[in-house]
Amino acid sequence: MTSSTPESASSRSSTATSPPTARHALIYGIGSLIALVSGIVMLPVYTHALEPAQYGVLDTVLRFVNVCMVVAFLGLRQGYLRFTFDKPTDDWRKPLTSTTIAGVFLVSGAIMFPLLVIASLFASHTGFALLTPLNSAALAVWLAFEATYLLGLSFLQIRFRSRQFVIAQGARALCLVSLNFSFLHVFHLGLNGALIGNILASLVSGGTAGLALLRWSKLHLSMPVLRELVTFGLPYIPTAVFTYIITNADRLALIQFGIISSLGLLSLASKLGDMALSLLSNPIENVWVPFAFAVRDQSDGARRIGVLFTRYLSFCVLVGLTVSLAAPIAIQLLTTSRYEAAGDLVPIVAIGCIFSNIAGLADLGILMAKRTKLKPFITGFAAAAAVVMQVVLTPRFGVLGAVIATTLTGILLFGTTHWVARRFYSFELRPGHLMTIALGAVGGFALGRFLEWRIPGLAGGILGTLAGLGLYSLSLQVAGVITFKEVTGFGEQLLRRKRA
Repeated sequence: MTSSTPESASSRSSTATSPPTARHALIYGIGSLIALVSGIVMLPVYTHALEPAQYGVLDTVLRFVNVCMVVAFLGLRQGYLRFTFDKPTDDWRKPLTSTTIAGVFLVSGAIMFPLLVIASLFASHTGFALLTPLNSAALAVWLAFEATYLLGLSFLQIRFRSRQFVIAQGARALCLVSLNFSFLHVFHLGLNGALIGNILASLVSGGTAGLALLRWSKLHLSMPVLRELVTFGLPYIPTAVFTYIITNADRLALIQFGIISSLGLLSLASKLGDMALSLLSNPIENVWVPFAFAVRDQSDGARRIGVLFTRYLSFCVLVGLTVSLAAPIAIQLLTTSRYEAAGDLVPIVAIGCIFSNIAGLADLGILMAKRTKLKPFITGFAAAAAVVMQVVLTPRFGVLGAVIATTLTGILLFGTTHWVARRFYSFELRPGHLMTIALGAVGGFALGRFLEWRIPGLAGGILGTLAGLGLYSLSLQVAGVITFKEVTGFGEQLLRRKRA
């Protein structure tokens, strides 16, 4: 007979009550892989039909929509995620769900549409000549249905229905690719065709998600719940404005200083960085909040959250290193010669994307303490710094200066967010592991670029990428950040579950 110590019993209890993070993260990763593949397919769809300046305008509009999503939600999605865990019963979650959907359409129609119409009056001064009053109405509808689609993903995320999550992402990606290819290469509608394709994809996916959610929750509206959601999300309004400045100051600077011809190069470099990192960031972000809230009160909760954060960072850097080394090959294969210069911008963009991604996880303490009122001050500080750096660097160094300024802003945003959030909840991080990740990435990039320089062509690009990734992975193994044994053991565990 074997005895059971309190520690072992606690360990078993912790294991039994914790969400299956790794398994769900892997399944979410499949969905992100589908999105990544569709994004790769979309690059030649866009770049072979649009001039660099047109592609730059399209990307700027899409980024504007993504930032407006925060305003359209009024923080509703974050509030929905947070308040769902207050009462884990359907009697609470059904009115919360239907009220959130109603709130999305109310905000889009009563707040976003008037604001967009007012903004259209000053469009010529902000670089958005496409923003007419009629287009403002279309944009408000676009936002409402896009927000509803994301709410549907949040619903699946909360319930750990990762397979349905993947199916929804795959269907959305197929719809987006099909519509854009038809409008750009069959009907040859140019920039307008790309915009119409994106709007229709949101209408289809958002409408389907909304009908499915209301079928489950019925129409149970609650004004107290709506007030609580709006109160929670109000700080996201100025945060959205500041976030737009942070993420688009480089594009607006290029437009303002008359360097619009480089706008497409910047957009492509940013797309490669964002698209590649989303393969990893989306799966982890989908389980980050549920996992953190599930384990935060356990004795080893801070350590486990820190381990997940560190491993997320290490994989983020792995993806960033991959796209940085492989960018010249990818641009050559996926685009035309007009976009070749974007390859030199990708490594700098990747660094900024990494820090921006981990900043989204670093605000955990603010979310746990429900201190979202602090977020406008954090993002406002970063936005002000972004404007100053763009004004200083872009006129002197052109698109390179714009990219460097954006990367420095991402680093500043992460540092400020982490410093503030850890005052409310601090998870454990090991400085040695962080140093290993940084030095391993620098060494891997230097080795890869050296081989690419010594061996020109496709062979040199492939060899340099593999060698750089190998050196980085080896450094993680030696330092114990994550070992090959853990990776293979995780794979074997998944296979056993699949067979069972």
